[in-house]
Amino acid sequence: MAAARARGDRLRAAGAAAWSGLCALLVLRWARALDAQHVALLYTYWQPLAPPLLMLWLWARAVEHWEAAGQPYDACWPEAERRWLPPARELFAAARLLTCASAGALAACAWLCTTGRPLAPLALPPLAYLAAGAALLAPGAPPRRGARLFFARTLLKVGAPLGSVGWADFLLADCLTSLAKSSSDAWRASCLILHGPLAHPSHPSSAAAAAACGPLRLPALGALVLPFVLRMLQCVSVWRAGGPRGQLVNALKYASSLPALVLTAVEHEHHVAKRAFAWRRTWIGVMAFNSLFSFYWDVEQDWDMPWLAQYGGRRLGPLRLPALKGSHAYPAAWYTWLLASNLALRFTWAHRLLGDAEAHNEVLMAVACLEVLRRAQWLYVRVETELRRLGLLAPALEDLPPLAHASSREGSASGGGLAALLKGAHARDGGASSGGGAALRDDELDHLLLLETAMKAAIALLLVAAAIVAPAAASDPTESLPGVHDLTPDTFDKIVNGAKHVLVEFYAPWCGHCKHMTPEYKTLGETVANDANLKSRVVIAKARRAAPRPLPPPSPRAAPRGLLLTPPARRGAARRGAAQVNADEHRELGERFGVRGFPTIKYFARGKPVTEAAAQAYEGARMADKFLEFLQQKLEEDKGFARVPALDKLAKKFVAAKADKAAVLKEAEAAVKAAGKEEAANAELYATFMKRAIAKGDEYLENELARLERMIGTGSVAAAKVDEMSRKVSVLSAFTDKAPADEDDDEDDEE
Repeated sequence: MAAARARGDRLRAAGAAAWSGLCALLVLRWARALDAQHVALLYTYWQPLAPPLLMLWLWARAVEHWEAAGQPYDACWPEAERRWLPPARELFAAARLLTCASAGALAACAWLCTTGRPLAPLALPPLAYLAAGAALLAPGAPPRRGARLFFARTLLKVGAPLGSVGWADFLLADCLTSLAKSSSDAWRASCLILHGPLAHPSHPSSAAAAAACGPLRLPALGALVLPFVLRMLQCVSVWRAGGPRGQLVNALKYASSLPALVLTAVEHEHHVAKRAFAWRRTWIGVMAFNSLFSFYWDVEQDWDMPWLAQYGGRRLGPLRLPALKGSHAYPAAWYTWLLASNLALRFTWAHRLLGDAEAHNEVLMAVACLEVLRRAQWLYVRVETELRRLGLLAPALEDLPPLAHASSREGSASGGGLAALLKGAHARDGGASSGGGAALRDDELDHLLLLETAMKAAIALLLVAAAIVAPAAASDPTESLPGVHDLTPDTFDKIVNGAKHVLVEFYAPWCGHCKHMTPEYKTLGETVANDANLKSRVVIAKARRAAPRPLPPPSPRAAPRGLLLTPPARRGAARRGAAQVNADEHRELGERFGVRGFPTIKYFARGKPVTEAAAQAYEGARMADKFLEFLQQKLEEDKGFARVPALDKLAKKFVAAKADKAAVLKEAEAAVKAAGKEEAANAELYATFMKRAIAKGDEYLENELARLERMIGTGSVAAAKVDEMSRKVSVLSAFTDKAPADEDDDEDDEE
């Protein structure tokens, strides 16, 4: 019977693996044909399921390990609860059921996205979620009904942590803290389901749903921090019930996670939008403190390894290292791997410092799964510690009877990695048998090799993804970019003089966000250079400012970065229409405009004084398309600069009139009298130019426009005259019926 059951389990496992693999291949195939919107849809609805499913698989494997090793892990639970603990076989069955259902639903959703019907995939996520819940509640579904009710009761007790706290309660709460990201993602997916489809941007509810279900909305942040709040309240409850004061320190550990989680969520949104994060240093400090604090607590408190507070820690020079208790269940090399990997995985948040890695959903999902793997390792030693406290710890693996290994097993174990360390540790501990066989049991070696491979693969995947994404997303901000020009202090005031719309970015070579912005500026410069209409009115530039230091020799690569909208033409020294300032040598430029951080982006409106008070801080996303939207908006607003619509019509009529221009002038003078106070000064310019054109000839209008453009372009005009000349240029363009500076810019290109 047992053999038949085992054979059936193996067949079901093989079938589940084949089905899940097939679904994964189909998803990868269909995803290649999808646009970014539909790929984001798949991640939004199915990413929350991956970490919990992985947690279920790893818990099933841990139970299987304890059962095979003869460890009475169920003794950690009160006697009344032990009968409800599902065995490994039931846990694996539940994991297979949920995995196959999720994989099939994901594949179906990916296929529906390829059909071209925007709303087709939207019914699937809610149905899949409901089906998964129904499968777990259905009679006869694994695990058995009593185990499911026990899990539900424990979950309810975790949600009300002010009562008594048992082993199951805090263990589940700890596992939930490792699923905090999935909790927030699940809330967002549910919110989008309730608010409407997200499958296609043309759907009227998509924008509203995205705004209502954003990751910085209060419910999303609440779902993110809730597991840590519940665990913190459990610690306080245990202390109030007469527990040790150390529970307050443990509560402090979870409390320190709250600002870390909130700041991480805010930093993520700033990073993805490529906006400066003012609290960046605070965030790094909080995250480092929480990671080190949590690592210490894992080692000395949860795993009971003597280190800083307990007597028995080892010393390596000035450093104190964790030590093992006399009765430990695994080889010493396993604990070395455990400590190193736990410390490394506590700092997986550092991937956010590597280029633009966190903007990719696959990287975020890999990090969430790595946290689940870290928690799985934690479970083994946490159970060991509890069994030691109860006096029920089974003999160490080194003391188990040796078993013979097949030659292939010996070859794989001696090839290096954790298995080789285990054999070496066993030999050092005196556990080798007289027959020369390894003292590790087959199932234990299989388990440790599998866990080592999974951890290495996950970490390698994260590092490879970061290595691929970071170079592509960040560049040296000092490098020369096509379509992007430079300014020097000698030309800054000649170009940024109120005659043009100017967007200037001050950057520092060491600034990470400035590096991330460089590819966007490159794209922006190329876009403007390849668009004749934009090229005639828009100029891209960059500027550099660094911390004070001894002045180096002038370098052509060092400079401020900016964007110019240039209605009039520029000649002479500023003829290229580009700007870059080397603030390493000329810090006064940054100080003049109140630059305090990097990157700082300032917009200077045409016709306004070039001062810090008049400059407008640009707060939009630092992406090429957003910059273009901003510039197009300013260009659109600028069409009405100094122009009076009623007199624009008379200007066209005046130019078209060949004989009776005086009659048109009389109409214009009447319109000037009827103009309001705000338009009076500009309206009078129309009549003035008409009078001079009648006296000097039709060519006067174009000659005067060219003269004013040349004067403004030299940069020698006093600031007080800039506004007046710019108004005249705007009004004259109504007579010539062309965008200012079009012809002159063409001449500059030919030169």
